[in-house]
Amino acid sequence: MTMLYLVYTFEATEYARRRLPEFWEWMRDRNEWFYAGLGMVQGTGWRIETSSSLLLIHHEVAFADDSGLAEYRAALAARGRDPAWEQRRLEQDRWYRIVRRGTHTSPPVPLDLPAAASRNGSRRDGRGRYLTGPRPRRALMNVDENPVDAARSQGEAAAG
Repeated sequence: MTMLYLVYTFEATEYARRRLPEFWEWMRDRNEWFYAGLGMVQGTGWRIETSSSLLLIHHEVAFADDSGLAEYRAALAARGRDPAWEQRRLEQDRWYRIVRRGTHTSPPVPLDLPAAASRNGSRRDGRGRYLTGPRPRRALMNVDENPVDAARSQGEAAAG
């Protein structure tokens, strides 16, 4: 089944980068609050991209089809007419700015790797070379992981 995704890339503000534990708690609370009651949303995905001076958050919102996306946009427009809801939504400006938005779809056929794929998802030949592309980067992680611990362990691995 082909899915439709609304895709955002957020850049954390300096305010957020100085208060990462508070930022992630705010993100978790906002995610629950924002998507509550939006049954047309099939799921959400979050990935983090970090560098020494940048924190980007990639966010996907999944819909079964374009009518689900239209229903979602109508529901948000209706919620936005409530001053209290809109004020809470605008708290995001303190924490991040939207740097990119768009839509994409999943392929119409499964493109999964065969069962013989290695632990990290890439098949290797007999000499250890990757057959399906370069090693995946560790800079992306699921938002359900503790980002502070993950960043610390990535830093320790790079130093070690």
